[in-house]
Amino acid sequence: MARAPAEWPPWSSDEFLGALQAWYFPDARIAIVECEGVRVRTLLRGSTRAVSSFWPFAFYLEPLAVDTVEAVSVPYLADVVLSTPSATERSAPRGTVLCPYVDWRTVTSFESYLESRQPLPGQDSPVSIARKARRLERELGPLAFRRGIDSATVFDQLLGWKAEQFRRTGGANRLESPHNIGFYHELRRRGFARASTLEAGGRVIAGKIGLFAGGRQLSRLTVYDHSLRKLSPGSVLELESLRASFDAGELEFDFLMGTQPYKFTWATHLRRLGELGAEPRLERLARNSRAQVGGFLRGKPGAVASRELARRLFAFRPGRGRRRL
Repeated sequence: MARAPAEWPPWSSDEFLGALQAWYFPDARIAIVECEGVRVRTLLRGSTRAVSSFWPFAFYLEPLAVDTVEAVSVPYLADVVLSTPSATERSAPRGTVLCPYVDWRTVTSFESYLESRQPLPGQDSPVSIARKARRLERELGPLAFRRGIDSATVFDQLLGWKAEQFRRTGGANRLESPHNIGFYHELRRRGFARASTLEAGGRVIAGKIGLFAGGRQLSRLTVYDHSLRKLSPGSVLELESLRASFDAGELEFDFLMGTQPYKFTWATHLRRLGELGAEPRLERLARNSRAQVGGFLRGKPGAVASRELARRLFAFRPGRGRRRL
């Protein structure tokens, strides 16, 4: 199947940036900006403040080959793709972030891809996942994988499971905020986000919310029924998601930011993200203040709502200094 790219990378697409603008940054505009000779397409606030490294919904910026369009010079960009090495090069120099992904353009067949996988210690292999799928069927009934689901009900179920996971583990629960949950539905309404589910005996036991653009799938959120954790439904879901991505002729399957070991079982390449330029002093101070508040509140009830209040209190607006409520 032909694998043809679109005009803009997914995070620079009109679908994503339009939703981000409508939901979080109504005062911004879509623009091509440049820092240290690198051009990206993102939202621009004021005259020189590009939106990057956004905590409520993290995304990265990919350099553009476009040099015939006028760009706005900005002093700083975060989470910019600096290189795309093989997944075997797992080093992350200070200040960089890794995003593992599968480049299907380098894969000749799904069978050969599975044979080439070398899981890290303690991680499932394709063979062990096949055994677990058979066990799920024996205990719960026939398995069915579905993708491309546009259902508010399914989204709410998966987002609810993920919020519960964050509460159990004490991680930063971005889904505690109804506004952040609403953004997932905004992406769904715009056709940018769709759900995939794994069912057993007609019951959803695991699911994924993926973002689709430019022939690529970005695996935004993966979750499973915690009561079935000993049966590993998440591992079975991941394998079926990858199989469906390859069969659909997608260019890539992107695991996004994070170095969870399971990602390296499947990834063929990495995106190494970093900063460009120098962050303006007032913006850096505001960000550090928000981070300190967030670190103190992490895992506590109401943490995200309090962090949002801190974001507003310490939000720097060009030409106005610190925002006042």
